[in-house]
Amino acid sequence: MGRIKLYKPDEKPLAIMVPAWNETGVIGNMAELAATTLDYENYHIFVGTYPNDPDTQRDVDEVCARFPNVHKVVCARPGPTSKADCLNNVLDAITQFERSANFAFAGFILHDAEDVISPMELRLFNYLVERKDLIQIPVYPFEREWTHFTSMTYIDEFFRAAWQRCSGA
Repeated sequence: MGRIKLYKPDEKPLAIMVPAWNETGVIGNMAELAATTLDYENYHIFVGTYPNDPDTQRDVDEVCARFPNVHKVVCARPGPTSKADCLNNVLDAITQFERSANFAFAGFILHDAEDVISPMELRLFNYLVERKDLIQIPVYPFEREWTHFTSMTYIDEFFRAAWQRCSGA
C-alpha cells in the first residue's frame, strides 16, 4: 500500500484513548508529541486520569490548555483501579462528547502513556476502519526505569486473565 492511498479517503473522526495512572513526566510528553506530529486533523485524544493523582492531572491539563483536541477524563473512583475501569470512564466521556458535539467517532484507538505514535498511524486506521473490525499495529514504548513498576501490574492482570481462560477457572 502506498502513501497516496492513505491520503485518498476523507478523514473520519477518530478517538484515541489513553489510561494514565501515575504517569507524571510521561503522559504530557506523549500527548504533546501526538498532537504535534500526527499527520491527521480529525481526531481527539482522551486521557483517563484519577482524582487522587494530581500530578498526572496537572501534566494533562498543561497539554489540554495548548491543544483543544486533547481532553482530560477524571475517573469516578480513586486509583489505581484496573485499566478496564479507567477505559470505561474514558468511553463514558467520549459518549458524552459525541452527544454534545453531535457526531460519532468512526474508530477508537487504545494507547498507553509511554507509546510513541507513528505520525501516519491515523491515516492507516482511517483507510482500514471501514474494512476491518480490529486493527493492530506495533507501537514503540519509551524505556522505563524499574521503579515505574505500575505497568507490571498490567502484565500481571493479563497473565491472570489468560491463565483463567486456559485453565477453565
